[in-house]
Amino acid sequence: MELLTKNIDSYILTGGQSRRFGSNKSLYKINEHSFIDLIKNTLTPVFRNVYIVGKENINENEFYLKDLFESQTPLVGLITILKHCLNDWCFVISVDMPFINTAVIQKLFYSIDNKYDIILPKINGKKMPLCAFYKKNNFEIILKSFKSGDYRLFNSIQSRKILEVVFADNLIELSNINTKSELSKILDNKSNL
Repeated sequence: MELLTKNIDSYILTGGQSRRFGSNKSLYKINEHSFIDLIKNTLTPVFRNVYIVGKENINENEFYLKDLFESQTPLVGLITILKHCLNDWCFVISVDMPFINTAVIQKLFYSIDNKYDIILPKINGKKMPLCAFYKKNNFEIILKSFKSGDYRLFNSIQSRKILEVVFADNLIELSNINTKSELSKILDNKSNL
């Protein structure tokens, strides 16, 4: 895919504990490929670098960033990413989304407008802040929210200018996998297409 994202870095958040899933989602395999590898394989041709962000370097990745704080919240991953980010924009995705594809990324990327701070997908009427382009200028606001003790992601970004890019309902590529039964259902649907 020909994109201008080669000067933008991407980051995969792996900091969750996968309690509902029952095992480490990052390493869980679909057809011999782990969630993290599926996402990384999609991002690698599109972005300058692909970084893995979390509490531990689960697969000895050379582009690993350790969370700056021990607290268990996506805010910690975002703070780590935005502090590290060298450009105006970066792409952030949760490891919960192994079916992401370049068409989704392309639609988000081509929606970037510098009057906004965050470009995120909206599907089934729901905003998805963990598959989004973030402007580096979000760092101080998110850090302040975290230090105040409010760990809710939506609260930390509510004052930001957000562009919601609407996608078709039930788009598999934007599925957020929380349980093995959700994954089985999606894989069944994919095999019936």
